[in-house]
Amino acid sequence: MGSPPKITSSWNPETGESDGDLYESTDLSQSVFLSPRPVLGPDGELIAHAKYQPISGFLLGGFGLNPNDVRVFGALNPEAIRPFDPRLLPDIPFCSFKEWPVTTSIEFTWTIPEAEERAKSQQATEERLRAAGLGELVDEIKREARASKK
Repeated sequence: MGSPPKITSSWNPETGESDGDLYESTDLSQSVFLSPRPVLGPDGELIAHAKYQPISGFLLGGFGLNPNDVRVFGALNPEAIRPFDPRLLPDIPFCSFKEWPVTTSIEFTWTIPEAEERAKSQQATEERLRAAGLGELVDEIKREARASKK
């Protein structure tokens, strides 16, 4: 969604030294939905703007030997012409901008929190193990985990 952060500072060409504190920035060169050329907002401040408005979002998944092990993630375009409702695919976590329009800081949010995604993945793994006839092993591992917490 964004681009890798860079450590940045203001540069004084007369002294050849940096002025002020270091801070994180990005040039948005690798951003999926943000243009690397910011525009001026109504108050004259630089703001990021979206690109590829005809694209509502995308799905990204890996390939593997077992289709049940493939994790799929999505990302949403903040200014899509036809926004996609991620509730149509409730088991897929979608990333979006925490606040839009972006002004001073680029932050992201997920439709499914990480802890919930981890719990769903763990439940799916347990179901596959039980389907493979390893239910007793799953129960034993759970008993040991509960005992170690006491």
